[in-house]
Amino acid sequence: MTDNIAEQLPFRPRLPEVYGCKDYRVQRDLFVRINEILELVGADRRFIRLSLAQYDSSEQSEDSRGRLEGKWMPPCCPYSGGGAIKDSWLQHTRCALRVNIARYLTGSSLRGMSVQLADSALVRWFCGVNEFGLVKAPSKSTVDRYEDWVDASAIEPLIKEIIQEAAAVNIPNEPNPFGLREPIDLDEAWLDGTCLKANIHYPTDWVLLRDVSRTLMKATLLIRKRGLKNRMPQSPEEFLRDMNKLVIKMTQCRRQKGGAKIRKAVLREMKKLEDRIVRHAKAHREILLERWEETDLSEAQAMQIIRRIDRVLEKAPAAIKQAHERIIGERRVPSKDKILSLYEPDINVIVRGKADAEVEFGNVLRLVEQRQGLIIDWQLHRDPVADNSAEPFAECVGRLVETTEGKLEKLWTDRGMDSAKNVAKLEAEGIANGICPKSLAAFRKKMAEEGYAEGQRRRASTEGRIGLFKNNFLGNPMRNKGFESRRRAVAWGVLAHNLWVIGRLPQAEKEAAGEDPVREAA
Repeated sequence: MTDNIAEQLPFRPRLPEVYGCKDYRVQRDLFVRINEILELVGADRRFIRLSLAQYDSSEQSEDSRGRLEGKWMPPCCPYSGGGAIKDSWLQHTRCALRVNIARYLTGSSLRGMSVQLADSALVRWFCGVNEFGLVKAPSKSTVDRYEDWVDASAIEPLIKEIIQEAAAVNIPNEPNPFGLREPIDLDEAWLDGTCLKANIHYPTDWVLLRDVSRTLMKATLLIRKRGLKNRMPQSPEEFLRDMNKLVIKMTQCRRQKGGAKIRKAVLREMKKLEDRIVRHAKAHREILLERWEETDLSEAQAMQIIRRIDRVLEKAPAAIKQAHERIIGERRVPSKDKILSLYEPDINVIVRGKADAEVEFGNVLRLVEQRQGLIIDWQLHRDPVADNSAEPFAECVGRLVETTEGKLEKLWTDRGMDSAKNVAKLEAEGIANGICPKSLAAFRKKMAEEGYAEGQRRRASTEGRIGLFKNNFLGNPMRNKGFESRRRAVAWGVLAHNLWVIGRLPQAEKEAAGEDPVREAA
């Protein structure tokens, strides 16, 4: 079925000619070039097939799809009666690909992208939004659903195909598939890691207790506004005010004489208040569960409030215990047992040793770039990994061999990834060892080799590439919540970044004609 998809492509009017604004012309040429690349690789149809394949692989019923938390589910059913594919689903799927690329290229928020689709003729042209008569631009909620249209595993094959097409060697009398003057180089690659910081506040113990009370009392307030009430000595707002006062008192006592003793006393007050808040939240949760039909809430809205309370109630005892151990017991809590956030479970303590960040909180992200700056491999790790861990390094090398189709000859890394197992893995794959050795004597010996010093100097550009990718394409910190959402966002960011890099490379026909507006302005 997926091999014979009848799709009516959008009829797009000609872009308006704009004079006097060179920056617009540069952006227009870049969007036009990326659109050409997507059409050459057949990205739209391939994305539709990947979306269908992922939908069909789901074991859930159509009614439950898109409703389960923590697991990807397609946002809508692509099939109509008789197994035919809906035209509206095809249009939304094609638009999802284009909108996500445009959003990550411009670094727009969900709301900002919705405004651009309504206001910008260039963005509408690229995304295929109908422009004849009344313009119907996707809302911010639709743009959000577009980002979750497929899982990260459905984006990765498209990225790999674009890389391989860009690296295709020119056939005699035939240009590169993308019309590049020279194919990209996959002989060498540079690997480095970074911390993809989560969007959380600094995990201070007593602030975590404040988070528990805030979430529970806000949920309680929602329930009470619907007329479902249980006896409380004071309002939810007054409970929050009392907790905030204790947090301020805890913060101010660190510079007082006998501050440690005062902190212990304040924490004991916070624990008593927290216990009262938890009991009131549980009581209101039970009332909502039994009597939600008496309110104006739908079943889904009521269950969302209940799940919000349950998530926090599940972690509240551990957060209280952690604060007790560290403040009253004055005992250290191992990093693997620490609660860093009530809302982001899959983040880790990452010791980076930077001047401005000795410790960061998030997930380890490893990127591999080739000489022109294309990201040819990436991996976001759910669990903490050491720089020289053999298993993730071996997996990375295996993916690189597959992506480069055996063209990779040398892999460069910093000294943090130096280990006997990693060196042995490179030798087993027939890849030259560009790992910077930890031993000073071995490093001096390596520096005497031809081309080694130049390769290590080039590694400094990878640091810049990582900063550019995180700040311009992902946002630092990312706004996405949940590990799978961050993993999907990284895949979208890599796709947009690689199209941006290829779109700015010199083209054979334009160089022959003596023009290349995109590169000239860049």
